Amino acid sequence: MKVVHVSQMDIKGGASRAGFGIFKALSLLDMEIQMIVQKKYGNCEDVFDISNSWLQNQLTNSRIILDLIPMYLHTHRQKGRFSFGDVGLDISKFKIIREADILHFHWINGGFLSMDNIYKLLKLRKPLFWTFHDMWAFTGGCHYSGSCERYFESCGFCPYLKKPSQDDYSNQILIKKKEIFRDFKLQIVTPSNWLKECALKSSLLRGFKINVIPYAVDLDLFKPQDKLQSRAELNFPKDKILILFGSMNISDERKGFVYFKKSLNTLFSKHPELQNRIMVIIFGKIDKEIQSSIPFQTIFCGRIESDKKLNTIYNSADFFVTSSIDDNYPNTVMESLVCGIPVIGFNTGGIPDMVNHLTNGYLAEPKNADSLESGMEWMINNKENWPEFSRNSREGIIKNNSPEIVGGKYLQLYEQALNKK
Repeated sequence: MKVVHVSQMDIKGGASRAGFGIFKALSLLDMEIQMIVQKKYGNCEDVFDISNSWLQNQLTNSRIILDLIPMYLHTHRQKGRFSFGDVGLDISKFKIIREADILHFHWINGGFLSMDNIYKLLKLRKPLFWTFHDMWAFTGGCHYSGSCERYFESCGFCPYLKKPSQDDYSNQILIKKKEIFRDFKLQIVTPSNWLKECALKSSLLRGFKINVIPYAVDLDLFKPQDKLQSRAELNFPKDKILILFGSMNISDERKGFVYFKKSLNTLFSKHPELQNRIMVIIFGKIDKEIQSSIPFQTIFCGRIESDKKLNTIYNSADFFVTSSIDDNYPNTVMESLVCGIPVIGFNTGGIPDMVNHLTNGYLAEPKNADSLESGMEWMINNKENWPEFSRNSREGIIKNNSPEIVGGKYLQLYEQALNKK
């Protein structure tokens, strides 16, 4: 069995890291597996980089820029990413693709594969799996629709676009996707039950069979380590309650940082005596203007490129907070839990697939900062139960997200697809 995974990048970016985790899980099994990427940042020999020369790298950069231009011209970027799917590279004639028995897509935007490129790959008539890392595959261009449900029918009047209308870009893109997928049956996998339900409600994929397989986590990389040692390594105080918050891009409205900040202010107003007992640790890209008005001492770590350092940061915390209002299956939640760090977050997206209320964390009412604050207050008041929460956190992820379990589920789907040919 020859399997080729297709992803924009290997280890940089949340969706790419998640896709690479699935790829590595399958690499442990008995198959010939490779990955083709637009840009390679790791050192895995089985990852083929199309930007492996100066000229190819320049062409890749040009595609990335061309892909971004319409987003800058036509969309409200603060709402989140919107991909038009017009720019890409035809990889259908690549030897690595032609020799594959199975193709497996991950996140393929950013100038890597256009909708026309996807159509050419479908025409090869190979079993084509697609792990959705967001909603783009079945919407009119947005990666997360927020409260908009227009993709249920036809899109149009898109809130992401500067000039919405009945026949705007979103409607045109969705029509094109319907034309592309009309004659082909994709093998679709979503990491979360929430994303599966979103896909099944779409006019594009209604009636499709969709499997749910969670992300895989590297248990040798993300694991518990001594908390005091972790804090000493990072120069964090040993005697404070450390609340951790992080994401690749905190400035994205979808990450809900405004709710986290409001919840901290509520916690302070209710319990001013905690001001000197709590420290907030934040990692990820963040705009300076949204850093203000946090009532507790805060350390901003910026983007963390090293997974080893990220593991140390997780282990330094007492609990992790996520305020995402739309998120498929956050890596940060999975990685925190497998390190034995309980999680407080909104009961939305893929978060309830990992967090069991009052068992390994707290599920707050979505978009409710007061409910998020109640979760932090509950956690602080139950300090004697932290060891139990920690055990529950790691055990749940090992049970569902170990590479052997995730890889085995994908292998079963691969074998079923090949047997039907």
